[in-house]
Amino acid sequence: MGQKYKRYGNTYEANTSPSVTLTLETPQKVGVFVDYEEGQVSFYNVETKAHIFSFTGCNFTEKLYPFFDCGFYDNNDPALIISPVSHTD
Repeated sequence: MGQKYKRYGNTYEANTSPSVTLTLETPQKVGVFVDYEEGQVSFYNVETKAHIFSFTGCNFTEKLYPFFDCGFYDNNDPALIISPVSHTD
């Protein structure tokens, strides 16, 4: 996919062209939802139910696998915990 969002301190950036700066409180839990047919990947703050950002116009042609880059720029960052969600058709 080649798209992601990344964090610099409390500033987040969606890696689009041009890039989009996201102003938000640091989320404790982030939900990631993929709509394969619509070509959309959306990020949400799970606790506040707030939409963070959606990548649209993605062209998926193969099976998708998750890849997480936590960065770990700050030694005080909490560990990454992946919580399963029920699959919906």
